[in-house]
Amino acid sequence: MPAQRLALLFFSVFTILPVQAEIAKLLPHPKNEPTCSDWLTAARHLEVIRTAQAYKRYHVKILGLMGFEFSLKDGLAPMRNVEIPNLRVPPKDWITETWETNGQSYKFFDVGFSNLASDAMEVASIVFDHIHQHPNENLRVTYGSQRRARLKNIFDFRWAVHSRVLKVYEQEKPYLSKVDYWNLLAVNIHSTNNEVLAILKGDSPVTWDNFSQKQVENDLLSTIQISYMGDIDYFRPTLRAVWKSVGSPLPPPDDLLPFEHRIPEENRKQFRAQLAADFDLPNTCEITRYAKFLNTLPPEVSDRLILTVFDHVLARGINTILVSTDDYTLRLFRRYGVEPYAILPMSGSQKEHLGVVRLDGEKFKAVYARLSERSAGVKITPTSGLNRQD
Repeated sequence: MPAQRLALLFFSVFTILPVQAEIAKLLPHPKNEPTCSDWLTAARHLEVIRTAQAYKRYHVKILGLMGFEFSLKDGLAPMRNVEIPNLRVPPKDWITETWETNGQSYKFFDVGFSNLASDAMEVASIVFDHIHQHPNENLRVTYGSQRRARLKNIFDFRWAVHSRVLKVYEQEKPYLSKVDYWNLLAVNIHSTNNEVLAILKGDSPVTWDNFSQKQVENDLLSTIQISYMGDIDYFRPTLRAVWKSVGSPLPPPDDLLPFEHRIPEENRKQFRAQLAADFDLPNTCEITRYAKFLNTLPPEVSDRLILTVFDHVLARGINTILVSTDDYTLRLFRRYGVEPYAILPMSGSQKEHLGVVRLDGEKFKAVYARLSERSAGVKITPTSGLNRQD
C-alpha cells in the first residue's frame, strides 16, 4: 500500500526497527481505510513518542547564563559542544507601539518571553537532532556574550513588570500563601509560552536597551498576561519544546496552565479531568495578572488592551480563554464576555473563581465588535517589530 510505504519511509530516518504495526495502532480511524495523511500523522505520533522515551535518558544541567548540558544519566560519554552566538529575533524586532487618544500618548510593549519563541525552538531543535543523531554522547550548548546580554535584558524588563503586579497582590490579595507566591514565580521564570502586554506612560524614557526596574515600575500603567499550555523555555530544553520543534500535534500529558499549579495535588487530577471534558485544552489559554495602576487610564485604552489580547490568541488558533479571578475581578471581566465556570478547589480561605470566554460563538463576536467600537479612537503606530519573521 503506497501510503504505508510513504509513512514507513518518513519514519525510517529515526529508527531501523520494523514499525508498521506500531504506526497502525496510532491511526486515527483504524477500522476505516487509512489515507496517506493518516499514515503520515500516525508515523509522526510514533516519532514523538519515541523521542519522549529517549529524552528521559538525559538530565539537564543549567550553566548559569552560559548555557546548559544535556547528559546521559547512565554513565560517562564523550561531550559534543555547540555554540549559539546570538538571538534569532534581536531586540530591535521585539514588539513596541505608540498608542494615542484624546491628545494623550502611551507606550505599548509586549514584554513576554514569546519574543524568544524562535530561540526556544532553536534550542529544542539542537536537542532533538542530538537525541536521534548522537544517542551515545552528551551535549553542551553555550551562549555567546551578545545572546546572554539580550536574554538578561528581556528577563529584567519582564520581571520589573511582574514585580509591580506582585506588589499589588500583596495589598489586594493577603490570603495568598508563600506557596501561592512561589507558584506564581516558578511557572514564569523562563517560559516562552506567555505574552506579557504592558502600557507605560507616553513620555517614559524606557526602551528595550535603556531601562531600570524602578523606572518601569514607576511608569507602568496597566498590564495583562496571556499564558499558553505547556512549558517552552528559551534557556533550557523542555520536552514540550522538543515536540513542538518537529510539529508535534500531541501535547505532553503533564502540560498545565498557571492556575493549575496552585491547585493542591489531591484536587488537581479530578479538576483537570473536568477541564479536559469541557474544553479543547491544547487550544486553551489563560489570562492572568491583569492590573491597572492608574484609575484615570481612559477606558478606550483598557478596551484596546483587551482587544489586543483577543487578537493575539485568535492568531494562535485558540478557541477558549480561562480566567482565574477573585470576586471583584470576575465582575470586572463580565464586561469582556467572561462567564463563571467553576470555583477553584484551592486550599486557602478566599474563594477564587475560574471564568471562561469561548471564542467561537455569536456572543463573543458581539463582545469583540463592542470592544472594537469603543477603542476605535486609539491610534496605534508600530515603533519596532516591523520585520519579524517568526
